[in-house]
Amino acid sequence: MKRPAAVSTRTLPPRYRDALVVYYFQERDLKEAAQILGIAEGTLKANLHRGRELLRRRCEILAPRPGDPVPEGT
Repeated sequence: MKRPAAVSTRTLPPRYRDALVVYYFQERDLKEAAQILGIAEGTLKANLHRGRELLRRRCEILAPRPGDPVPEGT
């Protein structure tokens, strides 16, 4: 089974996904990530914030809640 964050990251709008991938997964600092993406640092910060918020919401939807039935075979 794939991790919810990996699945959800692929479904984000490109501007948020690209910001998260370059900053977190490629481990670039703000200045370098902004240069790679061709955007201002302030725009990158906003895209990171919005992307994290969307990702958090989608992971909440995918995560099992206490009391939910556990699928067989897990």
